[in-house]
Amino acid sequence: MKIILLCLLIVTPYAISSENLRLATYNSKFLPACMNKVRVINYQSVINNLNADVVALQEVRDRYAVERYFPATDWNIIIDDDSTDDMNLAFAIRKGFQYRLDSGNLKNVDKNIDFAFPKSNPNFIDERRVLKLFISYKGKEILLLNHHAKSRYNGRMITDEQRTNAALDLIDYIYQAPTEYAALLGDFNDTPDDRSLNTLERGIDSPMQIENVNGSFLINITEPLTLKEHVSFGLKSLDKTDSICKISQSIDTRFKKIKY
Repeated sequence: MKIILLCLLIVTPYAISSENLRLATYNSKFLPACMNKVRVINYQSVINNLNADVVALQEVRDRYAVERYFPATDWNIIIDDDSTDDMNLAFAIRKGFQYRLDSGNLKNVDKNIDFAFPKSNPNFIDERRVLKLFISYKGKEILLLNHHAKSRYNGRMITDEQRTNAALDLIDYIYQAPTEYAALLGDFNDTPDDRSLNTLERGIDSPMQIENVNGSFLINITEPLTLKEHVSFGLKSLDKTDSICKISQSIDTRFKKIKY
């Protein structure tokens, strides 16, 4: 199985290009239709500069908000129109690309069929149950998964278990996926070498450990980006772990100066 893992932390946008297909993921921070002028200009600039074919969005309020910045003349928007959550998941697909939902719907996702996991799964919060989409590209069908993991607000000691269990659920889901190709996008609320990300890379429960080799199950593209200082990176003050990592301010030299 050939799988690419795309993961973006916090609100840092990034897109990768595979020949002509360009995917991006962007946490839009409670995206409403009405924002102050400066944020409107900045947000639209980010979208334009991404120049993506498909954008996985996290934290959007509704279709009206998304279509304010991804106009319906140019984009197909996939979102649960009936949800009242202000942290909805959505996909923006540039027109011209073929796609499908498991429900058969064209735009409004089914709150059960088009999410990877049911509401009864405790590892996923509210409506953040991983939105799924199939897109066709050069005769191949690619499974896109949009994930917004539990935040690390109360520290790793309290929240690691939920994020790691969600990662294990995602591994099981991808193993059983009907497609050969898959891309996992979203806001994982962890740094690139945290437990949940290492678990996704290796396909088994794995500890937090700094490493820079391609995973045996998924490829985490934020690892080389972190070395280039292109990704939000840092530890929260509420972190509580068995070993505390002291990281130097310079990410380029952090591997030489890390202490356990």
